[in-house]
Amino acid sequence: MKRTFVLAGILVAALSSAQFSTGNLAVSRVSSSNNATNILANTGNAVFIDQYTTAGSLVNSTAIPVANFVISGTATSEGGLTRSLDGRFLTIYGYNGAFATSVTGTTSATLNRNVARIDGNGTVDLSTRLTDAQSGNNARSVLSNDGSQFWTVGGTGGVNYSLLGATTSTSINTAAPTNLRKLGAFGGSLYASSASGTSGVYSFGSLPTAGPVTPTLLFATGTGSSPYDFIFADANTVYVADDRTAVNGGGIQKWINNGGTWSLNYTLGLGAGARDLAYDAASNTLYAVTADDAQSAGVVTTNNRIVSIVDTGAAATATTIATASGNNLFRGIDFAPTPVPEPATMAVLGLGVAAMIRRRRSAK
Repeated sequence: MKRTFVLAGILVAALSSAQFSTGNLAVSRVSSSNNATNILANTGNAVFIDQYTTAGSLVNSTAIPVANFVISGTATSEGGLTRSLDGRFLTIYGYNGAFATSVTGTTSATLNRNVARIDGNGTVDLSTRLTDAQSGNNARSVLSNDGSQFWTVGGTGGVNYSLLGATTSTSINTAAPTNLRKLGAFGGSLYASSASGTSGVYSFGSLPTAGPVTPTLLFATGTGSSPYDFIFADANTVYVADDRTAVNGGGIQKWINNGGTWSLNYTLGLGAGARDLAYDAASNTLYAVTADDAQSAGVVTTNNRIVSIVDTGAAATATTIATASGNNLFRGIDFAPTPVPEPATMAVLGLGVAAMIRRRRSAK
């Protein structure tokens, strides 16, 4: 029993050093902390990944190196956060530069579009710097299946596919819509939301790595809608974040497929619109970044929130679990990636196992 306890102690110590804990929330936050004028500007701002418990307690923060990665402080479509399909990484899309005259107006050749990949130990990889993706407009969303392949979208260019460490990408679609907001996946297929042309959720088929692919409208979210993130609860249920004000239909929409026809079942009210989502299927709980933030000349006048809501029906009420503070705004949310023991830790564990086996053999 004593030998088993020693080995368990080594394992617990190794895992407790991880940056993220399974089941917690990861939230992307844009901050003016790197800006000498202390304003959220479109000239590049720092990004942090904050870890919260689902009750809203802040655990820690991971800074993405500001010398090589920024996003706009004013473009609310930027900064969405997505966990990889295998659960091991977080990804966020931005720009490879500390400061720029205008991040949204630059070409990707001049200011590379950068994929930030964060693993469960808090290690940030910024090696994927694209010279040919989402050029001249916002870098908005990135999806990865396993941390080595990436699909990116933004205000122009449609979907692009690239590999870890790449400088160039493959265009997936030139057919409209090419102005896309957020990427998601379900059942091995790639989807994206758009508020350009017919607002809604579009399908791009089975995680395409080459084009051309013609997007197929899965369902339209209606005239005047403003869809951002979306989550498939199952093949016939999709939650869509709409960032309009509450009185204009904003919140979390629940769309249901009945015999091939998609229809809006109801909208979960948050007292505000929503932009990014996370979903816990076991408890039927949604977590959202609200869209009730406001700025004046780059100074935040109203901070936005993280809310949780259990989908018990149209009358369900949301609970605020965290509020951004100072000149900071929340942008994206997903569940924390799964921590993986570092190679050195695995070596220590291996030595511990070997030592235990030797002791047992010598005791015989």
